[in-house]
Amino acid sequence: MARLLPRQSALSSTLLAGMLLALLSACAQPPEWTRWDDPAPPEEMETDAEDFSASRVLGLLQRGEADRAADKLRRQLDHNPDDPIAQDLLRQIEADPEEYLGAESFQYSVRPGESLSVLAQRFLGDHQQFFILARYNDIQDPSRLRVGQQLSIPGSYREGPGQASARMDRSLQGYRYLEAEDWQAVMALYQEDAADLALDEAELLGQAHQGHIQAALDTGELDAAESRIAAASDHPASDHWRAWLDELRAEWHWAQGRALRDQKPADAADAFREALTLSPTHEGAQQGLENLKETVVPEIHRDAVIRYRNQDLEVAIELWDTLLAIDPDFEPAQLYRARAVELQHRLEGIEP
Repeated sequence: MARLLPRQSALSSTLLAGMLLALLSACAQPPEWTRWDDPAPPEEMETDAEDFSASRVLGLLQRGEADRAADKLRRQLDHNPDDPIAQDLLRQIEADPEEYLGAESFQYSVRPGESLSVLAQRFLGDHQQFFILARYNDIQDPSRLRVGQQLSIPGSYREGPGQASARMDRSLQGYRYLEAEDWQAVMALYQEDAADLALDEAELLGQAHQGHIQAALDTGELDAAESRIAAASDHPASDHWRAWLDELRAEWHWAQGRALRDQKPADAADAFREALTLSPTHEGAQQGLENLKETVVPEIHRDAVIRYRNQDLEVAIELWDTLLAIDPDFEPAQLYRARAVELQHRLEGIEP
């Protein structure tokens, strides 16, 4: 490129300064933010009957939010009084635990990797009975279980219908999966068995998968949960498990979004959207995405505007790209970014 003479260089600098002043003065005031008009909190929004999700209620119960869960269950039963899942979950909230499970019990020490869901599956025959088991042991937050913690397990259920049915299946290879103490034991047993398990065996294996994935999610072991979900998804019987696998995948994405929120908000938004794709009524993911839009998006926009006014166009554009990855409909960022790109192109065109 030919070198400019001193007068030409001075003239270019003057023109450049004039262009910058004119363009920046046109954007001195940021556009009004009109979409943040005090939206109703997600937890206060009514949920239609068709949007009822047992997995969402189970998630509330896992966190000990019995009042919110009960409210959703009553609304569901108002619309569908014969819903057996809603009936059972509401009974777990309202019934006397000893009347529900029986006064006779034995002591059990919690082992690594176990959750109340896993123990409910093993001893009560149904992982969804974890909440009544928590109440039986005066546990306020079922997601918090310590290794070595002493629990009272209702002894009558050793011979109850759920366990008696499982006991009849002892001749099936698959029953060993429910008795395995940890995930590694489940996988080791599976390696010994044929890939084409009978349907009953595959169902028992699925229950074992489900319990151990939920246990990893309950304890925040996202890498372990991800690998267990992948193992279950790769199994030939996974088509039979699709419903609960999608729910657990949604739970994993939601947890991943919460972990990424502060350091990588755009990635967190992607994770929340993935959760909503798998489970469109996932309240946690909905609330997480809205929270990003209400708090992180305005902060990023303010930082980008400051960069823009300081003529740091490249960084400003990167910030708006991050913002729009979170909220593609945020109009102020769309307008500012377009202006910044146009200005950047003009400046590149007159560079000496």
